[in-house]
Amino acid sequence: MIERLGSWRLIFVFLVAYGMMLLVLVWRFLPESIRDYQLDALGPRRLLAGYVVLFAHRSTLSATLIVAFAYAILNVYLTNAPAIFMVAHGMDEQSFAIGFAVVAAFVAIGNLVNARLCRLVALRSVIRIGLCGTLAAALLLLLIDRLAPGSGWALVSGFCLLFVFYGLILANATALAMQGHAGMVGAISSSLGVVQTAIAALFGALAAFLFDGTARPALFTILGCALLCLAIIRWIARPAA
Repeated sequence: MIERLGSWRLIFVFLVAYGMMLLVLVWRFLPESIRDYQLDALGPRRLLAGYVVLFAHRSTLSATLIVAFAYAILNVYLTNAPAIFMVAHGMDEQSFAIGFAVVAAFVAIGNLVNARLCRLVALRSVIRIGLCGTLAAALLLLLIDRLAPGSGWALVSGFCLLFVFYGLILANATALAMQGHAGMVGAISSSLGVVQTAIAALFGALAAFLFDGTARPALFTILGCALLCLAIIRWIARPAA
């Protein structure tokens, strides 16, 4: 819709304007939640302490890596979606936009399912369900790509299934990483954000670099990230030496 008004550059103008609007709204209407200010919160020692806890605590490190590789799945999809649907499977621009919106709707559905499921099932069990479902959906996507070339809408269906299960992973693994660190949630959160963004960017760039005109590099990267997450959740379950 924005492109119809002019150049594609207007998309970035809109994003800047939207970001500035949110900044003003937060500054004006969102009250400060910290009662006691901590002047050393952004000090080098305080920030370094977050990384020390992150990499020294087995459960925290494991949950952080699950968050990072799960976020990489999303990043691979977002950065490679046009190539997957339009280049590899021949969808036109309008069909791609509709398909992308449908997948986004199922991301929201996955989050709603997660909110209900977390009330009934333990956190790690929910993550396992999400990872197994994501792995199965990734295998299904590879099967669709192999057996039904040019079937963009079949791939959309596969990604819808994948992101329903994906909704059971990211938020829960983030909560798992925070457990037991109530006194330094900010430091852990910022450290986790750096790690997950770096790993996700690496995998997204890798899938784009390996692009060969087919959807396989991106789909195999998604499959690999899901397998890494499953390996890590099994590592958490093992008793510490």
